Amino acid sequence: MNSSPDNPPANRLSDGLSAEQLENTIKKSGYPLQSVVAATLKRWFLVQQEWGYVDKESGGIPPLDVFATLYLYDYDASRESA
Repeated sequence: MNSSPDNPPANRLSDGLSAEQLENTIKKSGYPLQSVVAATLKRWFLVQQEWGYVDKESGGIPPLDVFATLYLYDYDASRESA
């Protein structure tokens, strides 16, 4: 399987994992639902999947499955008319 040279060792699949095992693992995860939700939100929002942030309480970096942004006005256009 191809991977980026910058991919951390913890993100690499172990040897001996079959494509079928990988597919079954993905099906059991929340990723398929996450993908459907992200695709639906993209109709109205700017969407980024697997977005990390710094938790102010723990200092850790937990991932968000989907990060969606909706701008309520066109910032650039409003600056030009001001």
